[in-house]
Amino acid sequence: MHFAIGNFIRDALTREKITVEGDGTPIRSYMDQRDLCRWLLTLLCQGRAGQAYNVGSEQAISIADLAYLVRDTLAPNKPVLISHEQHNHLRSRYVPSTLKARLEMKLNLQISLLESIMTTANLSNMI
Repeated sequence: MHFAIGNFIRDALTREKITVEGDGTPIRSYMDQRDLCRWLLTLLCQGRAGQAYNVGSEQAISIADLAYLVRDTLAPNKPVLISHEQHNHLRSRYVPSTLKARLEMKLNLQISLLESIMTTANLSNMI
């Protein structure tokens, strides 16, 4: 898994600790893949030609807070290690504005971040 949330779920399920690479301060948002599929299909079928629509969640969360949320949800007794080293220079905040898609296409998120974490963990345990 190459994204923070996937790494944290993996760590919660299989490792001794949950590791945050970096200082945990970047802000991101997460959208469940089921919502993503529904949004993309709606935009493909109903979106206006030549228009751009942002897809994602506007619910911002820091990488450190995400690690603790995954820990609290899946492995409450597991430690979280924040390395405090910056490994790259990615944007410190990436949270899209989905106002246009929400207003024009009546799209919204149906699956919470917490539900998505639990579902992903349950699927990972089945593999």
